[in-house]
Amino acid sequence: MKKIERLTDAQIARYPEFVKKWTDIGLCTLPADRLKTEHGIRLAYETAKLNAPLKIVWTTSPLAQVLTEYYVLSIKKDASVRDSVRDSVRDSVLASVRDEYYWWFGNGQHDAPWCAYMNYFREAVGLIEQTNKAAAHFMITESAGRFSPYQHICWIAERHRRIYCNSRGQLHSHDGMAVEYPDGWGVWAWNGVRVNEQIILAPNTLTPEQIAKESNAQVRQVMVERVGIERVCQLFNAQSINKQGTYELLVLDLGDGRKRPYLKMLNPSIGVWHVEGVAPNVKTVQEALNFRNGLTASQIDEVNGTDWYQQGDVILRPKAKTYKAHPIILT
Repeated sequence: MKKIERLTDAQIARYPEFVKKWTDIGLCTLPADRLKTEHGIRLAYETAKLNAPLKIVWTTSPLAQVLTEYYVLSIKKDASVRDSVRDSVRDSVLASVRDEYYWWFGNGQHDAPWCAYMNYFREAVGLIEQTNKAAAHFMITESAGRFSPYQHICWIAERHRRIYCNSRGQLHSHDGMAVEYPDGWGVWAWNGVRVNEQIILAPNTLTPEQIAKESNAQVRQVMVERVGIERVCQLFNAQSINKQGTYELLVLDLGDGRKRPYLKMLNPSIGVWHVEGVAPNVKTVQEALNFRNGLTASQIDEVNGTDWYQQGDVILRPKAKTYKAHPIILT
């Protein structure tokens, strides 16, 4: 294989072409191209020097695929279960199932990033040779959802019929599933955070107990955002004890009789208010910011302290004895 030191301007100029092609494939909501997919599956087995599967079984979602695999394989292994459901499963399918699972499986259209890389360096740069293995993977990725191959049977799922993302490409929908498959299964998501149906469609029904007991900090933050920061403050009888610019230190009772300090702050990049717990002994906004930024009061020196920087939640701080109280915000 030839070696290159850098891409040419012409090669770099082709980036958008491959980005668009494979992004469209990854987000495609059309029904699967079953003929092309099944050809790709048989080519994959042939490339691996294996006999083609006796059965290619289509399912309506990745969940249906996993459940079907488990169901059929369990029946094959358990004679008593098999006898009780003989009428509901085709003997021909059962007869084709074996315990041997082939390690290679794919995510179908969600393998688009990997295929984009291979496609670009093969077509635009000429570094990767065309092979049947790559061709088979491309066919399946271009045409269907995830698949899992066994010795005599291969399961494969339909493509999703709905997908919605925010401007940053994260799964996001305010009025339904962010990803939905033909059988109705899917994923509820808010700005890339996986949540449940209630949080998306009925946030006004969330109770203080549900918010307080949510152990996932990202999901809890989405709950706060969906309910509204002011409403959350009302639900938890919030008391403001200190303010500094757009920051406010609140004391909340989460329903167990204990009052805890929380820092209320505005995310300037997306214009959303957040509430974040801080140490129990925090009494001021500055102490809350010090806690959040990993500083102590003795490290703060507004006159001689070292400048440091922050980009979102990323802190860039050189090694020093003291620092300015606030970072220089990078955009």
